[in-house]
Amino acid sequence: MGEIVPYNPIEDSIDDLQHRCQPFVKWIFGFNPRVPLVNLTTRKDSKELVMASGNALIFYKLENQTEVAHTLVGHKSNVTMILSDASGRFVASADNLYSINIWDREGNPGGAPLAIRTIYEPFKSSEINAIGLSQDGRYLVAACSGSQHLLQLWQWTVGNDAPDDSVELPPRLGKIKNIRFCADHGKKNHFIITLENAVIFGYFDPRKQKLFIEVPKKHGFQDYNDSVFVDDSARAVSVTGAGMAIVWADDKKLDGQLKKQFLKYLHLKYASINVIKCCDRKLITGDDDGEIRFYDAHMRILYWFKQEDPEPIRTISFGVLPRKYVFEGGQNGCENNKEEEVLCMDSLPRDVSLEGNPVIVRSFIMATKSGRIYDVDIVQNKIQELYYPSGSIITSFDVHPKE
Repeated sequence: MGEIVPYNPIEDSIDDLQHRCQPFVKWIFGFNPRVPLVNLTTRKDSKELVMASGNALIFYKLENQTEVAHTLVGHKSNVTMILSDASGRFVASADNLYSINIWDREGNPGGAPLAIRTIYEPFKSSEINAIGLSQDGRYLVAACSGSQHLLQLWQWTVGNDAPDDSVELPPRLGKIKNIRFCADHGKKNHFIITLENAVIFGYFDPRKQKLFIEVPKKHGFQDYNDSVFVDDSARAVSVTGAGMAIVWADDKKLDGQLKKQFLKYLHLKYASINVIKCCDRKLITGDDDGEIRFYDAHMRILYWFKQEDPEPIRTISFGVLPRKYVFEGGQNGCENNKEEEVLCMDSLPRDVSLEGNPVIVRSFIMATKSGRIYDVDIVQNKIQELYYPSGSIITSFDVHPKE
């Protein structure tokens, strides 16, 4: 017969939820740069992000030069994917086999985020290769490409363990790298899957409760790294390890929701382009040369920059909210909103067009292959390193006699 332990209400408090498995992790130096981090910043006077380190998630915040990190262990094996919805409230994380978690950052005000939904072993004996979370936080997609090549979708807020629908993927297309949802209104149930040797466009019909996918005709490209939908347009862009950008557009001759076809390709670099993002009506790429480039919706170069000691870029992640600003002298005598920046036209960076238009984009987080994280603001010409990693390999440790 087991020991009878008296009930202690303090142990059931929210603050104690993450302390059940000892030893409790309070701080981790460094993170896994192979897992793209997510920028959750919503205010200009603070920085918030979430990153992976082993089987833990690190919710990091820098405010008034004070660092706060909530280290949460919610997976049995190493975290391999992290992403969030457009609001930054819901964060999805997955390991390669056991589970997918949904975290609510507002479920415990002032404290650590809470895991509000867990899907265990979605593919049984196969590994989880990629997950995707829609911009409205409604749809969760997961894919595997092991013994079976399968794509599953959940309307996770309903609470069903079984997926709403699943569809088999062609096995010849290689390993799945990532899944990105469309941000446009009315198309938030559309997504794009990047694989090694192809790109797949997907769509979930909420009325029929069915998943549909389409593989555009191949045009000889391989080694895809990332893909993104272009905001407020019918286009999508993929980038490759050979420095190519492949543009997809709707074929007007086709009917239905899925009608993306190859439009054109551009040779942008002689280095691998690892990531592409779409933000503030601009396309942004990061590559192995350590260079970040800004393009317009037609892939015309606007602006670029590179650090003095460049490293291969693995992650680019923009803040949640768009930049609020007014131009100097344009306040018309009105009291300036504290959330709005006052920008001087003469000091703004300019694009390379004939007009020399100012380049205004929200600040973003950049992570390199070696594990360095930078907060970059090209408008204010500022760059700051965050969450300093350990300077070298840790070879020893000691235990505090009381703590």
